[in-house]
Amino acid sequence: MDNVGIILFYPQMNGITTSLFDLYFNLKKYGVVNLKCYIFIDCLKLQEQMLYIKTIYKSLPLNKVNCEFIDINNIDKFYKNNKFNVLIVSFSITKYLSCLKFCYNKIIVLDSGLMFYDYITNNNIKNNYIEQMENVFVLGNRINMNFYRNNYYLYYHKFSNERLEFIKNKFPVINQVFNESVRNTEDTDEIKFKYMMYNKLEYQRWREITKGIYSENIGKMIFEFLWLGKKVHYSPKNKSQDDGLTDYLSLFNIDDNVEQNLNITKNEIENKLFMKKDDLILKLIMG
Repeated sequence: MDNVGIILFYPQMNGITTSLFDLYFNLKKYGVVNLKCYIFIDCLKLQEQMLYIKTIYKSLPLNKVNCEFIDINNIDKFYKNNKFNVLIVSFSITKYLSCLKFCYNKIIVLDSGLMFYDYITNNNIKNNYIEQMENVFVLGNRINMNFYRNNYYLYYHKFSNERLEFIKNKFPVINQVFNESVRNTEDTDEIKFKYMMYNKLEYQRWREITKGIYSENIGKMIFEFLWLGKKVHYSPKNKSQDDGLTDYLSLFNIDDNVEQNLNITKNEIENKLFMKKDDLILKLIMG
């Protein structure tokens, strides 16, 4: 039982999904064997789910991923038939499952924006549930650390060269500006893939947790645009408190209270936000 499983239980192509796929590519790069992704879909909503699957194929080299699509309507069967040495999930899985009945020796939970949402609107109930699980390692930024007393470890999501090179090589750059504020008007936090082709990002926080309170857990598009050599203009508009983006930008000595053009280099991003051989997740898997 030396296998490592990554569970994708989020039916949108957004930062949560890309973090888990990035992790798969990075773990393969560093020699983790018996590694597999399990992508949960709802076969009762097949037409909607096919759009999700097509978006995954457009967004990254899925042909290089050892993956299996699982019907969420058969999750009890999955619980029964699959045992993992190490299981890796996003905290956002708690949006869809009230309890996690997976069989594992260790479970690694990557942080997500839902942690702050749970703290603000749900009396920290889901955070407390995850914290009290057996053999759990919750990994995330300094801000989400405030919601935990135990089992929380400082960690920054790592980007993968495989996914970013795929985007760079497959799609042309369009001379347009993507203003992230438009996501306020959309029905989903899914990133429309056409936006990744634009050559400039105008960033401001857009996800309103509750009246007047906004939060960003990572701000992945900022770093993706910069790695791809595109322009990024940052605005602190809608910042209501320090959040995950505050912490990520602080890695590059950037004050997120100041409106500015961001000039982080590709090398700086790779130094701070790409996996290295001493990565905590590698230590947890190998240890």
